[in-house]
Amino acid sequence: MKQKFKDLLKKKNKPTFDEAAAYFTAMTDAQKAAKKGGVTDEAFPIGLESPNFGGNAGLMNASGFEPKLTRTKRWGDINGGWLPEVVIHGKTKKPEDPLTKLIRLNNPNTIRDWADDLSNRYRPKVQTGGINSTLTDKPTDFSSNPALHYSNTQSGNAAAYKTIGQRNDYYKWVDKQVEGKSKWFKAAAEVTSWRAVGAAAPDRFNGPFLNDAADKLLQAGNKALFPHNMENAKKMMAGTLDQFGYGNYFTDAKGEIIWFAGKKGKDFDYALVRFEQTKVQEFLTQYRMGNPSEEVNSAIESINSSMGMPGSPQNVRDVIKEQFNEERGQKAFDFNSYNDKVKLGQGIIDKLHNR
Repeated sequence: MKQKFKDLLKKKNKPTFDEAAAYFTAMTDAQKAAKKGGVTDEAFPIGLESPNFGGNAGLMNASGFEPKLTRTKRWGDINGGWLPEVVIHGKTKKPEDPLTKLIRLNNPNTIRDWADDLSNRYRPKVQTGGINSTLTDKPTDFSSNPALHYSNTQSGNAAAYKTIGQRNDYYKWVDKQVEGKSKWFKAAAEVTSWRAVGAAAPDRFNGPFLNDAADKLLQAGNKALFPHNMENAKKMMAGTLDQFGYGNYFTDAKGEIIWFAGKKGKDFDYALVRFEQTKVQEFLTQYRMGNPSEEVNSAIESINSSMGMPGSPQNVRDVIKEQFNEERGQKAFDFNSYNDKVKLGQGIIDKLHNR
């Protein structure tokens, strides 16, 4: 075709516009055969920026003539299959499929958004960190890498533990590290399990046991207490919490000075119970300041009614039945009360030490 066009240019009379255009739009024998067989053609402008060809594939001449090239495609099958790729000016480009073209022509930005949407929707969810374990609210199971517990303890990195389940794993780990010195962290693991405070985790169905207000309060309280318990764990593992000379004492919610130093066994754990319940009282004071009183009261009532319910930890049920039994004329448990929480906590410690 090129040679014929050159011959045409050598003619005495220069070719007309239509004659020149005919050479650029002429089909090959293969294209003619395809068209005769029922295949349609589509002419594409060359010389413009085209997403089909990735840039200028030709030039517009001085007379304003814009050459066109023809490519052949097959529309006959259901998938809009194409004939072999077309070579234009030495560049091979795979034609876009009909659906992509339809979307592009209606909205040039749609195809990118559509692809991004599919990518995000169907991209595999790859977990970074540890493997999920027993409590399903835990995105990372630190128990799969105990070294993290140790390094977090030494650096005071309480913020690494985002959920009740992760903190429950930590309490179980510490209990093993301080075995023979204390049973307080074993008690902490029991009362933060999925059958107790862990029931307040966002993915847990509480049924009639805890309302939404109670879930919210228990989640916040669990998070607020954790840094204090991690600090005690660090000192216990170093063997300094029960030693004199380290300022190991605190003033409890009743104004009494309580020493860790010099205490062993059950007495040491009793002091840890009073320390944590003092922190609980401090938390409740702050929590009331930032939340409607009706909501806080509803949460407290829900927690009180759930204490000792079937399914809760055995030690909790036993202590509630023995020391907060209204049928025996005893006072009902009140989560607002520092004394009640200390009695419950020390009762659980008694059970663990008496095993």
